[in-house]
This record gives sequence, structure tokens and C-alpha cells, in this order.
Amino acid sequence: MSQESGGPGRETLADWILAWLVENVGLDPDSTSLDRTFINQGVDSMHAMMMVGDLEEHLSRTLSPTLAWDHPTPEALAAFLAADEAPSGASDGDGEVAEIVDRLDDMSEEDLDALLEKHVYTEESG
Repeated sequence: MSQESGGPGRETLADWILAWLVENVGLDPDSTSLDRTFINQGVDSMHAMMMVGDLEEHLSRTLSPTLAWDHPTPEALAAFLAADEAPSGASDGDGEVAEIVDRLDDMSEEDLDALLEKHVYTEESG
């Protein structure tokens, strides 16, 4: 990503994601890896949606709630975000995404899994 866009680069985003994993999943900093999948690093559906919500705040843009599954490693996610491929403007689903993010703390693991399955199925069939 060029510096003209004003957004963080791939390396900066990768560092942010790894730091997030250490802080929120409780990983040892030495056990995190850019090329291991989020699932193999102990990220469950609740963590994934929390990470996307925190990334939205960090980047000041709306992101897909399934981003961690669409780009399943810290490296892939950072590269995607740095390449400016992630939507930054309003879309038809922004209201729904904002509502979901607001409800994350009140949702059970089962609710989060069902929500993730709904969004993955909808995106794959759409």
C-alpha cells in the first residue's frame, strides 16, 4: 500500500494483528505466527468477530464480519487490508454489521457460530 493512501502498511497491520492475538487470546508472543491459521492459534468465532470489530475501530472503516475466515492467517489478513481491497465506504450491509458488532458482548458462542455460518453461506452463494 502506498503511503499516499495514509493507511498502515502490511507489516504494521501484521504486527497489530499479532499483538491483538497476544492480548486478547492470551498467546505467548513467541508462539504467534504470521503464517499459521487463526484457528491453529486458538482463535474461535467470538475472538474472530472481536478482532474484526477492533480492526474496524483501528482502521476507521467497515469490514466484513467473516474477514478472519476469508483471510485465515495474520499474513493474509494484513496483506488484504494493506492492499486496500477491503471496502471502506458505506454498503447495504453496514447497518447490519454495526448492529452485530454492538451485540457481540451479549452473544453466546453458539449465536456467534450461527451468525458466522449465515454470513459465510450468504457470501459463498451470492
